[in-house]
Amino acid sequence: ASGLAFVIGFRQARRISGKARCGTQTQTLTHTKVDKFQMLRDFLGIGVLLGSFQSAWHILPVFLDIKLSADPSLPMLTDATLPVAKTAIFAGWLAGSVCLRHAMAIYSKEELVIASAAGLLVVAMATVTLPHLTAGNLMVFTMLRFVYGILMNIATVQIVLLQMRMPADFRHQSVVWKNVFYSIVSILVAFACGGPTLNIDWRLEALLWYAVPPFLGLCVAFPNWWTTLRALPSIAQKKLESSKTNIQVEDSVRLTPTMRKHEIALATCSVACGCAFFGLSYSARQLSPNVYKSSMLLNMADIMGFLAAMSADIFGRKRVQSCSFTLAAICLLICSTGVPGSPFVLSFAVIGRLCLDVSLTTVLVGMASIFPESAQKRVLPTFAIATRIGSLLAPFLGTLPSTVSCALFSALCFAAAGASLILPEEKKLDCKEKAPTVWGGV
Repeated sequence: ASGLAFVIGFRQARRISGKARCGTQTQTLTHTKVDKFQMLRDFLGIGVLLGSFQSAWHILPVFLDIKLSADPSLPMLTDATLPVAKTAIFAGWLAGSVCLRHAMAIYSKEELVIASAAGLLVVAMATVTLPHLTAGNLMVFTMLRFVYGILMNIATVQIVLLQMRMPADFRHQSVVWKNVFYSIVSILVAFACGGPTLNIDWRLEALLWYAVPPFLGLCVAFPNWWTTLRALPSIAQKKLESSKTNIQVEDSVRLTPTMRKHEIALATCSVACGCAFFGLSYSARQLSPNVYKSSMLLNMADIMGFLAAMSADIFGRKRVQSCSFTLAAICLLICSTGVPGSPFVLSFAVIGRLCLDVSLTTVLVGMASIFPESAQKRVLPTFAIATRIGSLLAPFLGTLPSTVSCALFSALCFAAAGASLILPEEKKLDCKEKAPTVWGGV
């Protein structure tokens, strides 16, 4: 309690000093001018329902594929072939990241989040119907997961949109609490799949976790989402008609050599986070004989790790990020020396995951805090691509012994720790600059 009081007091002092430093421009970011109801609605809809429940799309295939391989009506979906479909998720995620820059040039962040969430609803319905209709055709199922991997790029846009809609002094906390809810949902998914819903049909399980949260998230965060969704074709047509002018405007935003160096450094951190974080999730069977238990322990560590990331407000994001990457690398290196499936390996994997959670949070915040808003459309796709390249290896590494996978995770974390030292604490803001818009509408 005393530690929490210290953090709150420190943040209050920091907010007051920030107001004095930037004068009247910063006054627009104070809580007195923030619609608290709108803030709560955005956090619940974008952060919790659309953000936190994305964990179901990440972790559910680990448990769902166990039932798919045991379903006699799906002869082509087996333990040997389903890792290919899992890899297609991250391949689609990578392909969508490549196209993200062009999509952001046409649509706003709100419109992209609405389109992606609506697409996930369609994919959820296809997931519970197409495998049965095609007798478990592997190619069809792989393409289906490839499409929903493309739509999972909602994560990158949603995180930035959430930070933009939060007051400046609440952005670290908003990302932290969004990630905490992400971990809680992951624990619920692992607990439910290993217990209450263990014997129910996999289709009902998929609908519960895949379809319900995106629909509720759209209704809460974007009450007029259906109107916006129907307007997307006309928005694209208008953009295409003036495409030459838009391209010239986009090309005029150039990254300085310093920004480019920071972009490469943060992309290195994103690769490490994508590979190690998702790699440990898909290695649950290698870390412990009980896949549900190991998944729950990893996600319990996530909660503590995400909460620990708030220490960046006190000690500085750069320092906390570099130290957490270093500790994660050491723990995973120790983990690679143990016997696969032993409590020793699981213990150090959990500690390493906790350190990775801190790093992941600071990297996500760094996307918005290091680069000015004018450069974010150019650099955000780079981070998305880097994360997907790292996560593309996760399903394959999940089939390897921990002696191999954890050693690779450790090497990536050591590289990310070095890259973190290159990054600045935050972008230098000129008080004469126009204050950024914190709240936005569709």
